[in-house]
Amino acid sequence: MNKWRTVTFLAIPACAAFGVYSFATAEHGHGEEQPAYSYLKRRSREQWPWGGDLGLFEYPHKEDGGH
Repeated sequence: MNKWRTVTFLAIPACAAFGVYSFATAEHGHGEEQPAYSYLKRRSREQWPWGGDLGLFEYPHKEDGGH
């Protein structure tokens, strides 16, 4: 019993240190821009009920970075 208690008290800080190191050195690469496929923006009618040519959960991107 004492052996496993010692192993546990050594393994927990080692795992925590590895987790902190992994989180601190993680890199997130940006995905490549997808090609503009013609079938992605297919519309069967002129306008949606909520107006405009955007989907229900699509929002226009503002160039100035504002909301």
